Amino acid sequence: MYFYVTDVLCKWKDKQKEVKMRDWEKLLEENKIIWRHDGNEKTPHALLQSGLHSDVFFFADELVYHPSLLKRVSERLCTLIKKQGWDKPDVVVGAPFGGAYLAVFLAAELGVDYVPVEKLECNSDDSFDRFAPERFQPKEGSKVIFVDDVSTTGSTFVGLRRSFSNLQPAGAVSIICRGRQTVDICMPFIALAYPEVSEYSPDKCPLCAMDSQALKPKLHRDKFIK
Repeated sequence: MYFYVTDVLCKWKDKQKEVKMRDWEKLLEENKIIWRHDGNEKTPHALLQSGLHSDVFFFADELVYHPSLLKRVSERLCTLIKKQGWDKPDVVVGAPFGGAYLAVFLAAELGVDYVPVEKLECNSDDSFDRFAPERFQPKEGSKVIFVDDVSTTGSTFVGLRRSFSNLQPAGAVSIICRGRQTVDICMPFIALAYPEVSEYSPDKCPLCAMDSQALKPKLHRDKFIK
C-alpha cells in the first residue's frame, strides 16, 4: 500500500510539473518569446543557424523589453533551484548576451554576485566556446551557477564550465531547453520550458512544400513578430 500511494504521489507531482511547464510555455508564447508557425503558407518559417528549417523559434532577447516577466522567470528559477537542493552559489555567471540579463536578475534573487563574461576568439579545433570574466575573477573554489537563455546542445555550458574550471559548478539553468542536448554538461540542469520543436532538412521540409518561405528570424524580425 505504501509503495502504491508513493507511486501515485510521484505521478501526481510529475503531472503538476508538466502543467507548470506548459503554463510557462504559454506565457512565453503570449509575450512573443516563443514563436510558432501558424500553418499559413504566407507565413515564413525559421531558417536556423545550423541550416535546418523549423516551425518554432525563440526570441529570448525579447525578454529585455519585459523586465517584469524577466523578474518572474528569475523568481521561478530560484524556487526550482532551492527545491532541487542545489548548493547556494557564491556567484552567477551568464553567457553573453542573452544569458547575461537573466543572470543579473537571478543573482539578485539568490543574493549573490553576478560575474559578467565575454566570449573569446578561439582558433583551436575545440568545438566549445571559451569565455573570460570582463571585470573580476571570482575567488577560486567559489560555487557557481551558469546561465543561458536558450540551451540547444548544452555546448555553451560545457564552454563555461571549462573556462571557469577553478570554480565549483552548482548547476546550470536556462529559460528554454530545445530538448535535444547532445553533450554531457556534467552538472545539474533546470529549464522553465521544454517546448516541442520540429526541425527539417531543406529538401524534406513540409513548410517549404506548402510554399512557406524560410527566413532567418533575427534578420527578418518584423515578419515573425507582429
